[in-house]
This record gives sequence, C-alpha cells and structure tokens, in this order.
Amino acid sequence: MELELRAERPSWRHRAVLAPVATPRVGEKLDGDTNRPNNSTFALGETVELTFNVSGLPPSEATVLALNVVDEFGHAMASLTVPISASATGDASATSTVPASKLGYYRVNAAMADGTSLTTLARDRRAF
Repeated sequence: MELELRAERPSWRHRAVLAPVATPRVGEKLDGDTNRPNNSTFALGETVELTFNVSGLPPSEATVLALNVVDEFGHAMASLTVPISASATGDASATSTVPASKLGYYRVNAAMADGTSLTTLARDRRAF
C-alpha cells in the first residue's frame, strides 16, 4: 500500500494506494483498501484507515497482520501488528489506522504471520 502526501488545491493532501508485496500462501487471499477507496486522498493529519479482508484461512484460526510503513526512499516510518481471527468459514477482516502526520509518499506493506501478502492492486494511475 502506498501513501502519498502531496499538494493539491486548496490544501495539502496525501494519497494511499495498495501494492502487492509477496506471493500469497495457496488458498489464502489478502485484500486491502483505505477508508476512501475512490481516490485514497487525505488532507494532512486526517485519519487514514486501512481495512484488510482475508479469505481461505483455516476455520477459527487466530493470526496477526504485520503492517510496515516506509517512505518514498524505503526508510521505515512505522511498524504495527494487527490481530486477526478467522470465522468458522475461514474469512476475517481487520482495520487499522496508519500515521499521517507529515507530507510525503508512503507505502504500507502488509503480510500475515505465515507470509501471505496482498494479492490485489488498487491504483489511481494518475498517481504514477
């Protein structure tokens, strides 16, 4: 997931974009998006909420989702873990917020404890 803080009229904004980080474990799927999926643009200091959905987990399995935020140069900005528990059908979801206190372009790499990572890419092509 990528976050970009950029200047837009009339205020400073940043953009969050999801990007894959690895190959998922067979049978599992991890998807994610922001609380503004239509453009993933936020004003400086606004809450950036990330929601992740997992399918294909063993029923009732509890695991963690690791989130690593890096800047445009790949320097670590923040790391967090989010607990996630599967339902009886093997589906789960988790929501977390990430820091949005400075301008810049950020990427959020998300992976589960077993190595399963994002499988979809939601991208605003104008951002690249």
